[in-house]
Amino acid sequence: MGKLTKIFNRYLPDRILKTVDYYKAYPKKKDEQIHQYLDEKTLKHLKSYKDLKTGTAKFLGKDIKYSNAGSLIHCVEELFCDNTYAFQSSNPAPYIIDCGANIGVSVLFFKQLFPNAKIIAFEPDKEIFKLLQENVKTFGLKDVELVNNAVWNKSEALTFFHEGALAGSVTTDFTSRNNKTVIEAVDLLTYIDRPIDFLKIDIEGAELIVMDHIAPNLSFVKNLFIEYHSDRSKPQALQDLLAIVSEAGFRYYIKEASNLTPNPYLRKPKGAFDLQLNISCYR
Repeated sequence: MGKLTKIFNRYLPDRILKTVDYYKAYPKKKDEQIHQYLDEKTLKHLKSYKDLKTGTAKFLGKDIKYSNAGSLIHCVEELFCDNTYAFQSSNPAPYIIDCGANIGVSVLFFKQLFPNAKIIAFEPDKEIFKLLQENVKTFGLKDVELVNNAVWNKSEALTFFHEGALAGSVTTDFTSRNNKTVIEAVDLLTYIDRPIDFLKIDIEGAELIVMDHIAPNLSFVKNLFIEYHSDRSKPQALQDLLAIVSEAGFRYYIKEASNLTPNPYLRKPKGAFDLQLNISCYR
């Protein structure tokens, strides 16, 4: 035992020592968790893979197609290791609406949780939607309706900024490359017309517009997940989003989705967002 370690053990409270030990082991713990879903060889390959390049990896015993290796790792950690979308239901075939399904890791998670779930999954990016279709087919998922549209407050054509991974958006150009196309959006309110066991809204900056629009029908929703994105070029609107959620009768739990601004007093964020939060809403 080193001299410094002996001093720490002698003078620091036990609770602090335990916290230090936990975080020293944290990366290992994360790897142990994710190896249940992505084996060590696959994970090593993904970590060395070039960004924004499509590929295939072994996941849950089958080949999953991805648009970005880092995004796949992030989704598996957040959904399968951290159980971010886990919920309980007395309904053996819960009805789930997934807004922002990407390549389908969320759909796979819901189907692992409830094999008989009925899911509508929206993904506006045409190239990523193709991967979503292939993954749903590869894994043999039934009762999954895939919709190649953005969700919005009306049905209309929208400009879509294509990012190539998790951050395609109708509101924000994350890459600042003006890589845009025109897509069709659908009015989400028309889908909120019956009891919904879980509504997921991860739509890269458009969440307040959509939530404000569907607010009158949120009584149909039992569990709600929102990923809040604060565009640093616009006024922050977290308070408005939480007001809608509270008015609808939800309680909420907030967790940081990404550490975008670790020390805002010293260094401002350089990316499009200055805050990204997971908001879990329940009754």
